[in-house]
Amino acid sequence: MRSSEPMAAHLGRACLALLLTGLGALAGTTTAAAQDARGSISGRVTDTSGAVLPGVSVTVVNIDTNSPTTTTTSDQGRYAVLYLLPGTYRVTATLDGFRTGVNEHIQVRVGDKVQYDVALEPGGVMEEIRVVADRPILETGSATMGQVIDSKLISEIPLGAPGPRKLD
Repeated sequence: MRSSEPMAAHLGRACLALLLTGLGALAGTTTAAAQDARGSISGRVTDTSGAVLPGVSVTVVNIDTNSPTTTTTSDQGRYAVLYLLPGTYRVTATLDGFRTGVNEHIQVRVGDKVQYDVALEPGGVMEEIRVVADRPILETGSATMGQVIDSKLISEIPLGAPGPRKLD
């Protein structure tokens, strides 16, 4: 303190500094109290080799309310779903040519920023196999038997052959 400075001026500056410090602390408290209670789920979608997958449809559904939010991954394979109420969520990631990735147990609590990365496996293409076959030659429903006789076999069958002989 300088000897030429009056004591009142020095006390005034000290009170002002204390007041500003108190206001700064109070402002920090109100900012913390005003934080949003909602959370978010974000992450990156890749294939099983680790390559990013852009254009993946990611749907986040609140299990309790069945309320869906859908987004698409960026060129870097990233997605973000913001402003989620606390609860349990199902995350579904779909892309043609890949199996659908689903996780039904993602918990979001007050103010959580959940990181959930998805790795999709190739092979989501539907395949349909039709087997077309003729009926079997063997008839299993009865004891009868059948055979197709062509014209060559008919011509080789002896006609008018003598019947069984009697023995004297």
